Amino acid sequence: MNRCLSVLGMHRSGTSALMGTLRDAGVYLGEVFDNGFPLNPKGLQEPRSLIYMHEDLLNKNGGSWKNPPSKIIWGDLHLAIRKLFIESRNTHSIWGFKEPRTLLLLDGWNEALPQLEYVGIFRHPFEVAHSLHKRNALNIVDGLELWNLYNLKLLSQYEAKAFPILEFHQDSNQVRKGLEHVCHILGLEYSADGGNENFFDPNMRTINETQTDNLPSHIQHTYTRLRYLSCNSDNRYPEI
Repeated sequence: MNRCLSVLGMHRSGTSALMGTLRDAGVYLGEVFDNGFPLNPKGLQEPRSLIYMHEDLLNKNGGSWKNPPSKIIWGDLHLAIRKLFIESRNTHSIWGFKEPRTLLLLDGWNEALPQLEYVGIFRHPFEVAHSLHKRNALNIVDGLELWNLYNLKLLSQYEAKAFPILEFHQDSNQVRKGLEHVCHILGLEYSADGGNENFFDPNMRTINETQTDNLPSHIQHTYTRLRYLSCNSDNRYPEI
């Protein structure tokens, strides 16, 4: 049987670096945005159809990516696009996709693909909030709350069925170790001589000089839980 993977992570949290690494390791993505974005020079690694379908689905339910609705009802058009998307890729032995809004729409994807495997990634809350402020003019407080909402959904999915979670760390060596370990967990080839090692380029990443403590207590709690589960250094996730 073929395998399908999805990267789960908040916007501006390293999802593109992770998905690009998995793509280089052999995961088929199909046609995706792979260049032309100032903040992601190597591309978002996201299929155009999912970006538009997901945002329209959120809009039809009275929300958006930055104002998630409390309840999601998939319409006929969204179900049809989802079906076509799966059919266009599921002849490949291992395929995958990532689009940050997926975290808000997990019930629909789990329903369509019960065998779907997940890989999670997260980044320090202040780093994400400042990146969203720069990209979308979202104020820092709202960015932190949005980070918490998305990452609570990441934790909820993990609690339903464990999967590897990686921290998009400020330490580039930690990121590389995490990417290599994730590939190993998933049974994918990670070449140390180029290819997927080079997809993650620390020179393309903006490191915001921001405070890294004094988070609101509920957000600190979420971040601490994620760090405990992270496979960057202590390899808590079990080997296959």
